[in-house]
Amino acid sequence: MAQAEAEAIAATNARAAQGTANDHMMSKLAHEFQGERISSAVKLSDKLNDLIAKCHAAKPGAVDERGRKVYNTLRKKALQTRQDLITQKEAAGMTTDATSVVESAFPIPASV
Repeated sequence: MAQAEAEAIAATNARAAQGTANDHMMSKLAHEFQGERISSAVKLSDKLNDLIAKCHAAKPGAVDERGRKVYNTLRKKALQTRQDLITQKEAAGMTTDATSVVESAFPIPASV
């Protein structure tokens, strides 16, 4: 009887060390969410690079009202995208000070 109890306790402890099926699924789900957060941050980085390039391209043409409007619209989108990237990097746990890291990596041209 004592041997059976010892084996049952050992089996229970082994299962507890491995975790339950629910623990395993939650771990996989958390891993998948983390991958999505990182993927979203990468996409935002690419989008921000494109917007900054468009700002640089539009800045010389910002000499009249229409040109300034186009430039300022692009700049506003770039600023919003940069803020979204900061939020996404913090959510993904990619950095502790996302604001300074992202702002230094993605400088946005001044307004005109």
